[in-house]
Amino acid sequence: GGDGIAEEGICAEMADINLCDGIIATKPASPTPNERSMAFGALCGAISDCAGGIYTAETFDALIIIGFAVFAQFSSPPGTPLANIIAAVGVGFVGASGVHTFNADGDVGGSGYCVGDFTVVSDVAAYTCNRHWDLIDGLTDT
Repeated sequence: GGDGIAEEGICAEMADINLCDGIIATKPASPTPNERSMAFGALCGAISDCAGGIYTAETFDALIIIGFAVFAQFSSPPGTPLANIIAAVGVGFVGASGVHTFNADGDVGGSGYCVGDFTVVSDVAAYTCNRHWDLIDGLTDT
């Protein structure tokens, strides 16, 4: 399953909690905190729609990168494609969702993904992040 189910709460909502046992799910790994991520977390946490949202930090980062790129375009040589400027802004960009560098395809690895398993013992579900995936190392045990 995707990150939408990678929390124990999903199991509590099931008529039979034992159906969770053995499910493998992924969710974005937590980035190393930085000034922007901590400030964003504090501000977002104070607004219920933001705090309850998904991919809010990632969306914030995307909009900031685009904004920086638009301003950088004003001082770039005429005819420079905006995509090239976005790629340049996105090298070591310190964002709310981590530090990002675009690869040749325009993707960012972010902080990778937790790959975990659900277990159910005595009608109590647990989600354990026991593997990690990222663009550089692929799938590794944690």
